[in-house]
Amino acid sequence: MKEGALFFYNKDFIKEKIPKQPLRVLFMTSLRDIALEEHNGQLLNINGIDHYIKGVIESTLEETTKGGILEGLIEVVGVVFDDTVDDLKDKFSLIPEENNSWIFPTDLLSGDNIWNIPSLFRKLPKDDLKGRKEAKYNFELSIFQKVKEVGADVLILDSYMARLEYLFKFMPNRVINIHPGPTLMGKPFCFRGNDPIRDAILFAKDNGGPVYTGATLHFVNKKFDDGKFIAYICNTPVNEEQDELSLMYENYIKAKNPIFITGLKHYTLKIYPYL
Repeated sequence: MKEGALFFYNKDFIKEKIPKQPLRVLFMTSLRDIALEEHNGQLLNINGIDHYIKGVIESTLEETTKGGILEGLIEVVGVVFDDTVDDLKDKFSLIPEENNSWIFPTDLLSGDNIWNIPSLFRKLPKDDLKGRKEAKYNFELSIFQKVKEVGADVLILDSYMARLEYLFKFMPNRVINIHPGPTLMGKPFCFRGNDPIRDAILFAKDNGGPVYTGATLHFVNKKFDDGKFIAYICNTPVNEEQDELSLMYENYIKAKNPIFITGLKHYTLKIYPYL
């Protein structure tokens, strides 16, 4: 069943509180996913036509400018990504170059506000449980230290696929994630996990239509895509014959970008002031 936007705490008695100063946001992502898999900031050929893939970070940067939906409400203080050179396999630049496109046009955010903090725990042997746990803690602590260093109020995950264990405890209700699929259990369509686009197509093939996917902005907890939703939509039709890239692009336009922007505004005005 197709569903429109739903918002947590969207009650009349929860009044909007206009912040005295913009909410300071730090994004956290993985280039190996957002660049190599989702092609943010790039032209992607779909059925013989080139389409520019605008991601939520670029959308946010645009909407914080004059006349944007988030003007005066949000300030993007930076972007952290966790990749190593080996992760990108010479297919994408680890360091953004001035005046060139990266995962967004670099004129939208200074290179001084973009940081690489590699998640080296991923490189350790999986049977080195003690070493991986210690390295993971140190990595998340480094992210938290960056949050404090830049004075960020909120950390937003976009295409960061590793499970967090500590950060959301350091910052209760101030670590949120945008997931390109519906995550609400009990709804007709729920596509959690690392590949919700593929899962939606497989669901359509196995069950027939109509099938819909969408996006969810939610709080982060220790389980993948399990935190309470902030904003949710399930409105992108899924064709069982569709390829993953075309569905990803359609879902960005119909669900992921718009629900993120409206959801972030909702969080800023109706949730964050009451934390």
